[in-house]
Amino acid sequence: DPRLAWAFWHFRYQAYTKGTPHEGYAMLSKWGQQMPHGFFSVTSNIDGHWIRTAGVGEDRTYECHGAVTHVQLVDDGDSVDPW
Repeated sequence: DPRLAWAFWHFRYQAYTKGTPHEGYAMLSKWGQQMPHGFFSVTSNIDGHWIRTAGVGEDRTYECHGAVTHVQLVDDGDSVDPW
């Protein structure tokens, strides 16, 4: 059921985008910034928390599975926002 699938991802989208990264993200960011070559995150997480972590951001994050904040739609003629 497509509506059930979209409802699931809508719930995940809200949970991930309204949540904040826990303190561990900041701790690793701070530690990594002290390294000679800085800090870079390669993550399979789809929550976008590394991008929202101070000192990391989009330029220092590679999300190998993408993120729930980036959705690609097939144009079926009904141009609607998935959420």
